[in-house]
Amino acid sequence: MLLAEPIQITHRLVQEFERLGIQYLVGGSLASSLHGIPRATNDVDIVADIMSEHIPDLVNALETEF
Repeated sequence: MLLAEPIQITHRLVQEFERLGIQYLVGGSLASSLHGIPRATNDVDIVADIMSEHIPDLVNALETEF
C-alpha cells in the first residue's frame, strides 16, 4: 500500500488540475519509474501553473480529503 498512496494522491490531484484546466508536470521517482527507470526513492514532484482564480475551486474540491 505504501507505493500505491503516492500514485493515488497524484492521480487525485491530476484529476482536479485537468478539470480546472491547470497545466502541470509530474516528475520525481514516480515519473521515472513509470517510464522504466526505477529509483530507490518513492517521491512525486508536481509543478502546477495554479492561478489565483483556481484556488477557491481547488480548495473546495480537495479540502475534505487533504
